[in-house]
Amino acid sequence: MPTLHITRGFPAAGKTTWAEAFCAETGAVNINRDDIRRTLRIGQHGTQRQEDAVTSVQSALFAAAVDNRSDIVLSDMNLRPKRLRPFLTGADRAGYTVEFHDFRAELDELLRRNAARDVERQVPESLIRDLWSRFPQNRWPSAERIIATVRAMTDGTFSPVDNPRDLPHCVLVDIDGTLAHHNDLRSPYDWARVSQDTVDESVRDTVQDIHAAGVRLVIMSGRDEVCRPETTEWLARHGIPWDELHMRPTGDQRSDWMVKDALVRAHIQGRFHIRYCLDDRQQVVDHYRAIGLKVFQVQPGDF
Repeated sequence: MPTLHITRGFPAAGKTTWAEAFCAETGAVNINRDDIRRTLRIGQHGTQRQEDAVTSVQSALFAAAVDNRSDIVLSDMNLRPKRLRPFLTGADRAGYTVEFHDFRAELDELLRRNAARDVERQVPESLIRDLWSRFPQNRWPSAERIIATVRAMTDGTFSPVDNPRDLPHCVLVDIDGTLAHHNDLRSPYDWARVSQDTVDESVRDTVQDIHAAGVRLVIMSGRDEVCRPETTEWLARHGIPWDELHMRPTGDQRSDWMVKDALVRAHIQGRFHIRYCLDDRQQVVDHYRAIGLKVFQVQPGDF
């Protein structure tokens, strides 16, 4: 049975070195977006049209390798599980096994290795630091969880939310990236410092108007429940009204969209009619829409 190998890791973590050696030894096909960019003479980050072209080539190479029943290596960072969905789905349908290969390294080591690279292969130090902050290694979901999630999405396990209009109306509002911004003053997962966040005045004004009109405000947050006291204090300090606050259960490391799906079904469905949702994160926006909810995306949030 052929195998799909998926690497995970930051720039300079050793993914390419391993993939090239592994493919030379086994004959597996290595598919890498940076290689495609170099072939197309695109820089490290092209325009949206160029990146779409890279994705098209990547998908075509994957389909050809699957048709040949070749072992495949996807040797990119692969830190955003949703971007793996078409490949995991294709591999599942074609009878492939899937193996994840994690390449972990401390920040100082990544920066040292990056500086030692050939100039054309170096990435900005700021990019490595940003990725390190946004994707903490201790929060990477397990391979089993990613595969199970993709299968659930493909199989339609996540059915539309029952949302009858004759129930009391509410609006679902996100916090991080919607009501609040950490502005790189803290890690997105540094729950002890959420009180330092700045408020988004436009979104605050909007939710104040919603609440004044008699519509219930339900805050749905991917924050860990451990920072509920700091979060409620922050909301009060910034004059943000709310009727209910639902948060990620302590220690739950599922993706935001999965957490919010579970919160909606456990606490909202059957009690309220959801008029719409305010959120920024693309994975949540996409999922809300997939289960039949109206969403206003307050800013880009593809992370």
